[in-house]
Amino acid sequence: MTEQMGYRNVDRVYALASQGKFSKTDENGKQTLDLLALSMMTYMASKVIDKEDVDAVVYQDRAYWCYWEGWDKMIEGMGMVIASKEHDLDTAAETTMARTRTARNRLSRGAKFLQEQGCIKQLKAPIPLAGKNAIWLLLLGNERENREAERIARLYFNLPPMKA
Repeated sequence: MTEQMGYRNVDRVYALASQGKFSKTDENGKQTLDLLALSMMTYMASKVIDKEDVDAVVYQDRAYWCYWEGWDKMIEGMGMVIASKEHDLDTAAETTMARTRTARNRLSRGAKFLQEQGCIKQLKAPIPLAGKNAIWLLLLGNERENREAERIARLYFNLPPMKA
C-alpha cells in the first residue's frame, strides 16, 4: 500500500469485507457483494486518520476514523457525476443537477445499509441549510476499539458523551 493517510484503514475495510459486511442476500437467497457499499467504505477510509497515526505529532488530539467531507465530495472523488457535454448550458446544468441528486440518494441508501451492517455510525446529523455535513464514525475495529474511537470523537467534536 502507500504511505498516505488512511492506507491502514483500507486494509481494515477489506477485513470487514472478508467477514461479509458488504454482502446482501438477493431475492433468490444468493449472497452478492454490494459494490457501492464497499466503494463508499474504501473512499471514506482512505480520507480519515488511521488509528495508528493518532500518536503522530501532526494528528495529535485528533479524532480518527471520522469522515465529515459529505456526499458531494464523495460524489466528486468517486466520479459518480461527470459533467455533461451537452451544448445547451441550461440542459447540461439540469442534467448534472439531476445526476447529483440521484448520486446523493444512492449514497444515502448506501449509508443506511452500512449502518445496518455495523460498519458506520452517524455521530452528528447534517445541517444542509447551514452547509454542515454529517460526521460518520467508521467502525473499523473490534468493539473495544470502536468504543474508544467514538469516545475520542465525541470529545473532539464537542458532542454529548456516549450512553452507557
